[in-house]
Amino acid sequence: MHQKFKSWIDTQCLSLEHLALFRIVFSIFFFFFIGFPRFDLIASFPDFFYSPLPSIASFFDNFPSSNFFVLLNFLLPLLILLVLVGYKTSWASFLLGILFIVASSFEFALGKINHSHFIPYTLILFSFSGWGKRFSVDYYLSNKIKIKQHSKSVKNVLPLYALIISFSYFTSGFSKLVGGWLDLDFQAAYAYLVQNFYFTERQAFLSSYALDVNSLLMWEVIDYIVVIVEVTPLLFIFNKRVFSIGLFLIVCFHLLVYLVFNISFGFYPLLLCVFIINWKESQTIVYLVGGVTNNTQWLSKKLFVIIFISVFYLFYVVLMYSNIENLDVGYPLGYSLSLLLSFIIVLYFFIESASIYFRNKRRL
Repeated sequence: MHQKFKSWIDTQCLSLEHLALFRIVFSIFFFFFIGFPRFDLIASFPDFFYSPLPSIASFFDNFPSSNFFVLLNFLLPLLILLVLVGYKTSWASFLLGILFIVASSFEFALGKINHSHFIPYTLILFSFSGWGKRFSVDYYLSNKIKIKQHSKSVKNVLPLYALIISFSYFTSGFSKLVGGWLDLDFQAAYAYLVQNFYFTERQAFLSSYALDVNSLLMWEVIDYIVVIVEVTPLLFIFNKRVFSIGLFLIVCFHLLVYLVFNISFGFYPLLLCVFIINWKESQTIVYLVGGVTNNTQWLSKKLFVIIFISVFYLFYVVLMYSNIENLDVGYPLGYSLSLLLSFIIVLYFFIESASIYFRNKRRL
């Protein structure tokens, strides 16, 4: 068992270049697709609505002043850009994750909890991974030889990341298992669809078609599939191939939930993709690493980096403080685009990984 665990730890490791690619793609999706949050609007709600769950917000009796949230509005996009270009990456990632948790805790004090917890966990965990030691301003402003000598001291966070992700989905599946989700006299998924369609009025995409499906057997099978898909990653966490297949099924599950229930999980599929990509044998990753390596000399140009951050930061803030009601952009559109694009990316790398696996099997 010890040898199996050690082997699993060793295989769950990425190079500095691969970690840097993940950082860049993560930051791009976070910045351009999550939307333009206005956390200062939280302070406009009466304190009567303030009912926080156990969190940072529970230490307060009411909402902080709007100035506090305005500060968050300006800090969060700036920190995202710092993570993207890799300047003071570890500190920027860690601080961004903490501030995102703080802002979310006050947002959730209104009673509506979003599915966004993976984002700050990713930032905090990977702030220790060394994902800013390549393709970054930090790398070009520091002694490159010194960084190479200390590259082995980088923390391997992927095993813990896999455990956090798989356990999160397991808790969801297990709660369904013990909460009556699989009761043969009750089709839980269909009941949730009815509630979602008529009471919350999420009537888009395939919801009306799904509502017309009256097969009790099919909906009961769907109930079982949902539970199986959510508990599979944790049960097979030491089996890399089954674990990645389980995560791919969760990605498909997220897409179907969006199409049927109109509930988007943002770019969560992209976070799961880190375990689906065959990092060592993927030719796509080889080309990406080579392409970024040959075109990152601009990072050494301080003026260019300053202009890059300034332009996009101003772009972000202007849109954030524009009249959101008259713009067909923002939270819903960003979440939808990020989910669809990240699904396409995951699907591509899953097919590529499968082809590599079967090609290697034929060689044997």
